[in-house]
Amino acid sequence: MDRRTFLTAGTALGLLAPAHAFATGRCVSVAYGGVCTSALAFNTVLRNFDFQHSDRWGWATAISLIFAYYGYRVSPEAIIDKAYDGMFDLTGDYVQNARQLNRPWVDEIGRTFVSQMKPLFAVTPYAQNTAQAEMVAALDRGQPVLICDNRHAMVLTSISYASAPSAPEIRRALVVDPWPDNDRVHELDVAQLTAPPAGKLNFAAIVQVYATGKEATR
Repeated sequence: MDRRTFLTAGTALGLLAPAHAFATGRCVSVAYGGVCTSALAFNTVLRNFDFQHSDRWGWATAISLIFAYYGYRVSPEAIIDKAYDGMFDLTGDYVQNARQLNRPWVDEIGRTFVSQMKPLFAVTPYAQNTAQAEMVAALDRGQPVLICDNRHAMVLTSISYASAPSAPEIRRALVVDPWPDNDRVHELDVAQLTAPPAGKLNFAAIVQVYATGKEATR
């Protein structure tokens, strides 16, 4: 693996947002099998954190947390109302649910921005390898990753992994979790980043946010 150090903060590439999106991380070895960590700055990830207010709001709350990470406050209620016509019971079609978030938004103080979901599929071993590598790359760029296991949605914020020729070998992962019964930041079982049938990963996506530079007319 090439020598890499991610100790300095960086702005998420390709994104225009009112607040910088910071990534931190490090590699403790440059040899094959050495452990690297790709991570976001937690003080930024936890900006405006709130637990979900309903057991059906995990998806919308995770999206709200990601929007807040980029500096835009949009409540879960507003996300459900605008993207899903007020329907709390989303379908099991994660890709379709994600596509409905590809739209312009107005935050609580009238700033406009556009979100674009980039799904990372994990349905075959090959796709899983690609998805995990893209998760690492996203975190290195300062982009949080939306993930859904077989229970609810969370925001992936840190991955520790060993380098390997085909794909990173995940050793540890941390998430920000809006589920009220869980710690807001906790370690994730590696199986939750592994495709079925061996694992529990149902969906993963990068949420890209672009500022429009306009204020909405109210």
